[in-house]
Amino acid sequence: GVESPAEKELYNGLSRYVQEQYNKALTRDRRRNVAFALVILQRRLASSTYALYRSLQRRKKRLEELLQGALEGVPARVGRVDLDAVEDLSEAERWEQEEIWETLSVAENRRELEREVRTLENLIRQAAAIIQRGDEVKLRHLRGALAELNRRFPGEKVLIFTESRDTLEYLERRIREWGYSVCTIHGGMRLEERVRMEGVFKNEAQVMVATEAAGEGINLQFCHLMINYDIPWNPNRLEQRMGRIHRYGQTKEVYVFNLVAKDTREGRVLTRLFEKLQEIERALGSDKVFDVLGDIFYGKDLAQLMVEAAASARDIDEILAELDVRVDEEYLAQVRERLGESLATRYIDYTRIREMATQAKEHRLIPEYT
Repeated sequence: GVESPAEKELYNGLSRYVQEQYNKALTRDRRRNVAFALVILQRRLASSTYALYRSLQRRKKRLEELLQGALEGVPARVGRVDLDAVEDLSEAERWEQEEIWETLSVAENRRELEREVRTLENLIRQAAAIIQRGDEVKLRHLRGALAELNRRFPGEKVLIFTESRDTLEYLERRIREWGYSVCTIHGGMRLEERVRMEGVFKNEAQVMVATEAAGEGINLQFCHLMINYDIPWNPNRLEQRMGRIHRYGQTKEVYVFNLVAKDTREGRVLTRLFEKLQEIERALGSDKVFDVLGDIFYGKDLAQLMVEAAASARDIDEILAELDVRVDEEYLAQVRERLGESLATRYIDYTRIREMATQAKEHRLIPEYT
C-alpha cells in the first residue's frame, strides 16, 4: 500500500529518530540492549498510527518524569532485552515488557533528554493530525475490504487480527462508527471473558477484532474470513493466527487478507517473505505448507531481519537477498524431511495467502496492498 504524504513524513521522521537513537545505543556499550527496544516504535507504526501515538505519549511522559527528577544520568532501567524470551511470555506479560522497552532512553544528560522530548512532541503532533483526519491509508483499505466482504458474503463473520492492544481499541471504535456490530478478544481478558466473547461473536457481532490470544482455549472455526491488520514480526505468531481459522473442521474456503505497507522497509521484507512462501509451496506441489514459518529459512532469524530492516541497521537489499533462498531439489528434500510429520498433521494453508493476493487484484479488494 502506498502511504499518504503525511504518513510517509511520519514514517521518515520516526525512522530518523529510531536510527539516531539506535546508533547511539550501539556506541554506548552499556546500552546495546536499548537498540532493540527502540525498534518497537517502528513496529507500533506498522500496526497503526494510533498505536504509535500512544507509545510516543508513554515514552514522552517517562522522559519528562526523568527530567523533573533533575536526573543527570538516566538510570539504566534495563533488563536484558531478549527478543526470543519475550515471545515465550503470555500476551499480557509481553505487552507489559514492551511498555517498559518503549520508555528506555539512551540519553546521558539533561540536554539530550530535552532534545528527545522535543522530537517526540513533533512526532506526536504529526501522528495526532493523521488520526484526526481519519484517512489513514490502511484504515481506508480495511473499510473497503469489510464493505466488499459484506457484499460478497452478506452477514458473514469477519475476524480481524492485530498484535497491539491500542490498535485493537482504535479499530473497535472505528468499525462501530462504520455501522458494524463488533466485539473483541485480547490477552488482558480472563478465559471466561474470552469464552463469553466467543459466544457474542458467534451469535451477535459480525466483526471480531482480536489479538493472538484469541486462539487460546476458544474456537473460532465458524469464521472463514480473516484480515491481518498487521503482521507479527515473529513467524510463530503469524502461524498461530493462521491456524486459528484453519482448523480441520473448516468446510468453507478460507479468505485471508494481509495489510502490508509495501513502501516501508519492513513491509518490503514481509512482501518478499510471502512471495518466497508461494514459490516454495508451488515447488513442493502441496498447498498444505509449513508447520513453522521459521523452518523455511534455515538459520535465518526472521524477527532479527525485521529489526535490522526497521532500524536501517543493514542495507535493505542485503536483507531481501537473505530471504532469497534457492528453491532447488536439495532444498526441497530438506524441507520435506524437516516437515515430514507436520505436513501430514498440522498445517497452515498458504494457498490462501496466494489466493488472497490474486483476489485482491481480481476483485480490487485491497488495491495496492498485498
